[in-house]
Amino acid sequence: MVYFLSPLIIILADVYSKKIVCSNLNVEEKKEIIKNKLYFWHRKNYGFPFSICSDNPKFVKILTTIVFVFTVLSYLILIPIKGMKMIKLFYAVAIGGAASNLFDRIKNGCVTDFIFVKIKNAPIFNLADIAIFVGVVSAVLFTFTSCKKN
Repeated sequence: MVYFLSPLIIILADVYSKKIVCSNLNVEEKKEIIKNKLYFWHRKNYGFPFSICSDNPKFVKILTTIVFVFTVLSYLILIPIKGMKMIKLFYAVAIGGAASNLFDRIKNGCVTDFIFVKIKNAPIFNLADIAIFVGVVSAVLFTFTSCKKN
């Protein structure tokens, strides 16, 4: 149950946070949250992270859809297998983020980003991006640490 509830919670939190940002900040408007460190900055990203391929949003939409479908199918194959609870949870978290960003991209033609941490060359991101990053990195680290034990 947690493997299906986790993505849903992430999707709802991300969609709601984007709705709040879109309602309170104009595109490109920035609001300082922690002085010189953290900002809400309403941006539209038509590409991949760091706006890669933003000049070709149709390609980005097609590729992200294909990757998403492949990931969900592999996840559905993984679910009935006994064990691997942590990997399944990490997959669920990443899929929740990916689903929310894909929904945003299909509905609006772009992804709404709004979290900016003032660090050199830092991207502007959203809650879905955090879920994808945490899910993927955690799955990789868990896999490597599990392999070393065996």
